[in-house]
Amino acid sequence: MSVQINIRVDERTVEALDHLAAEEGRTRAEVVRDALVRRLAEARRARIDLTYGQAYAEQPETPDELRRAEQAAARLTAEEPWEPWW
Repeated sequence: MSVQINIRVDERTVEALDHLAAEEGRTRAEVVRDALVRRLAEARRARIDLTYGQAYAEQPETPDELRRAEQAAARLTAEEPWEPWW
């Protein structure tokens, strides 16, 4: 189901929107819908990042956890059959 919403924008914004829509071969609605979906996704990612940062600040890794992670990374790196990149 979709819902129609009405918004007001100034003439310069409409001109820029029309130019972009024509450039991309899309309608105004498609461009606005895409921009809105992207902005909402960006806001969601920002909330997730903030939540992660707060949780990490409240409970960071212990020195022992960091040491074990470094050991695991070193072991996995040593086991990897590396090929020359050149």
